[in-house]
Amino acid sequence: MPDVVDPDAWLHAYHGRTFKRHIGQNGRVSVGTYDYYVGYTLSGEKIGVFLDANERCLRFLHRGGIVRELEIQGLMGQPLSFGDYLKLMLAEARTADA
Repeated sequence: MPDVVDPDAWLHAYHGRTFKRHIGQNGRVSVGTYDYYVGYTLSGEKIGVFLDANERCLRFLHRGGIVRELEIQGLMGQPLSFGDYLKLMLAEARTADA
C-alpha cells in the first residue's frame, strides 16, 4: 500500500472532456454526487460540462457559449496518508448506502 494518496489524481484523467447533462427544473445540473446551479432560465435544456483539471473547474456550455464556470466540489486539494484516505472512502461508502 502507498504511504500517501492523492485523492484528486482522477482529475487529470478527465481533463478536457465534455459531459452531457440535463438541467433540472431547479436550474441545477448533477455531476457525480454534487449539484451545480446553472440557472433556472435554462431548466429543461441540455448542457455540456467541460472539465478543466488545471483550473479545477467545470465550465457549463450552452449553445456555443460558456454560461457558468464553477469550482469542482469535493476536491481535497492535498495528498492524504493512506490511513486518512481509507477513512474518507469508508465514510463515503457508508453515506452512499444510506
